[in-house]
Amino acid sequence: MAALVAAILLLRSGVLGLEWTPEALQRRAAAAGWAGPLLFIGGFALLTNILFPTSIMMVAAGMAFGWSTAIMIAIPASLLAYALGYALSVYFAREAVRGLLERMGWLHLLEGLERWPALRVSFTARYVPIPVGAQSYLLGLARLPLVPYLLGSLAGSLPWLFIFAQLGSSAGARLRTPFWLGLAAYFLLVLATDRWWHRRKAKLSP
Repeated sequence: MAALVAAILLLRSGVLGLEWTPEALQRRAAAAGWAGPLLFIGGFALLTNILFPTSIMMVAAGMAFGWSTAIMIAIPASLLAYALGYALSVYFAREAVRGLLERMGWLHLLEGLERWPALRVSFTARYVPIPVGAQSYLLGLARLPLVPYLLGSLAGSLPWLFIFAQLGSSAGARLRTPFWLGLAAYFLLVLATDRWWHRRKAKLSP
């Protein structure tokens, strides 16, 4: 949470002399026209799968496009990101992905995830506290059916996408009430996820 708030404040302040304020991002999005959303969709899919935080990307999208447009763009962007991670894990780089997850200490999660139906496991995985790209790699290694994997992943991600877009869209020159409400919702969702995850790990432990 501290990292997310710091990222929002840095984006608003124009870190390193770059214009990352909401007004500057809105001008750039308007100047890009139809190419702006397409660039965001492609960048989101690529950055997600190199484990870049999706929270920062969605905050920036909320700043640049506004809340409703950011959500409309984020849905196809998320589906593309999930499909790309799935394809890398299943078809193109299975051994490399497996080795990466093993080195990072996350491969042990695979056994627990494989015990559930595909739709449920893909939904639940989006609340596991590891990067979104790594979640997609894990689900690809489990060889879930593609359609339930995509639908469950999108449904599980929507609360996060809504909150991050709201934080970005309300992080203007002044941090108004909607921003603090969004931050409170984020805190409660993180807290609930953390409690659920610890209970789930205890049940899965031998």
